[in-house]
Amino acid sequence: MIRRVKIIAIETMHEILRERILVLFVAFGLLMICLSLAVGQLSFVESARITMNFGLSGLQIALNLITLFVGGSLIWQELEKRTVLTVLTHSVTRTEFILGKYFGMALVLLILASALSLVLFAVGWLTHFEFLHQLPKVIWGFYIEALVVLAMLFLFSSFARPMLTVTATMGLVFIGHWQSDLAFFSEKSESASFQALAKFISWVVPNLERYNWKSEMIYDEYANLQNVLMASANAFFWICILLTFSTLLFRRRDLI
Repeated sequence: MIRRVKIIAIETMHEILRERILVLFVAFGLLMICLSLAVGQLSFVESARITMNFGLSGLQIALNLITLFVGGSLIWQELEKRTVLTVLTHSVTRTEFILGKYFGMALVLLILASALSLVLFAVGWLTHFEFLHQLPKVIWGFYIEALVVLAMLFLFSSFARPMLTVTATMGLVFIGHWQSDLAFFSEKSESASFQALAKFISWVVPNLERYNWKSEMIYDEYANLQNVLMASANAFFWICILLTFSTLLFRRRDLI
């Protein structure tokens, strides 16, 4: 099983790296990081922090865009071209197919996150940003967030078209980042139904802000190793749950 998943993952990675749209999003991420140098010059006092804040935001947005618009069509492309039928006739199960596609896209995200983080590190070094030692932690948070979002995409891709898949996932991403605000308003609200809805959302939608340590880096608010490990375990839990449901739904899908 592992060998077949590995083969599909490597082939998927090669296919994605040849996609022209990937170049567009990578160029966007590089542009945002480079523009951070100009934005930082707007302040004489907090130039380095503004530069890094803008650059990190650009990197996070680029990773999410790549995940949404490249990962959202991975399964559908195989179904539309009928190549999935060829793959499944070579003793490959649907579970192995889903896992192979997922890990292939995860490898692409790892490569791009590493490349963009090197550029951002160079920008931080040029601006003499003093908290660059926290950059790996922040990039790791962006990466595991992208992996959770990718798992959401695979869940919707198992039964829906790319447009619905991307739209629904984007909605969950916004909700995932607003969970703390939603919890705050539910505590202030006197509506029992709204409080129940907020609690339900907190159970079924991952809290994506849990993986965001950007502010800790910018203001040197140390996030200890335990918090990082707990957040990573939380992301792993959601990925397992989402991929499990994805494979179960994909097994029931009529591919003919």
